[in-house]
Amino acid sequence: MRWIPAGPLDGLNVTYDSRGRLSAWWRGDLAVTNVYDETSGLVVERRIADRILRRFIYKTANKVTSIHGVTIADTSLGGVAEWLAAFVA
Repeated sequence: MRWIPAGPLDGLNVTYDSRGRLSAWWRGDLAVTNVYDETSGLVVERRIADRILRRFIYKTANKVTSIHGVTIADTSLGGVAEWLAAFVA
């Protein structure tokens, strides 16, 4: 799916996997991708702008018990990546 604004903004692209789960969205240089566990269907990894990686650990049912994150590189986003990481996690 692609949404194209009437103004000077970049379009918003959204991609779903074969099971209808959100696999990625991006606008310009900013992108978020999700990786799912094929057995449980839960999000196990989220990559934000190819700079921040979050791994989600589930020990009981469908509740996240631990989130491990790493900043891969801090380049052109100027603080937006850190804000988005805190918001999305």
